[in-house]
Amino acid sequence: MPRRLAPGGSLRRLDLAARFARLPSAMERGNAERERLYASARWRRERRVFLKANPTCCTPGCGKPSVVPDHRDGHQH
Repeated sequence: MPRRLAPGGSLRRLDLAARFARLPSAMERGNAERERLYASARWRRERRVFLKANPTCCTPGCGKPSVVPDHRDGHQH
């Protein structure tokens, strides 16, 4: 005789192999936003203007040519 939880109800079996929807983490959502930003025409245009105005790296002691506009502080700053 099956165990009952409530009148008319029965215990459910837990299927450990069942598929489930995986939600993206905050970091993964942020990565997707950055991918969209860096792929935009606006970003490429602003990057070109910034690198033209700042031809050398602004990190103290570096002095190399600038190739990445946000490597020192990152895009968050």
